[in-house]
Amino acid sequence: MAQINTDRIAGMNIHYLYYSLPYFLDTQQKLGVKTIDEWFDTFGDEIIHMHFIDGNPYGHLIWGDGNYPLGEWIDTVVRRGYKGYFGQEITDFAYFEDPASHDKRNMEAYKPYLIG
Repeated sequence: MAQINTDRIAGMNIHYLYYSLPYFLDTQQKLGVKTIDEWFDTFGDEIIHMHFIDGNPYGHLIWGDGNYPLGEWIDTVVRRGYKGYFGQEITDFAYFEDPASHDKRNMEAYKPYLIG
């Protein structure tokens, strides 16, 4: 199992930002970490923002275009009581021609998990 190097991350947070800020989770940074739970185990309520995107394993993809487990990850953030933001950092060039249709498709992937 990969280990999150908390000393290095905290040092980067202080070194590059000159003061400590809450953490954000980028699902691309899941690479090398088996579960999102590991991030919550390490940083808990200090995670306030996520770049919540699909990948294969790399890439900033629309949900469904990669192979990340959307339902499992949503279950995790709900179970962990996450109250922060979800950013959609969709940057793959394949989406640039018609971004509106791709945004719509991405939002459709969330529908089974929305309340109301």
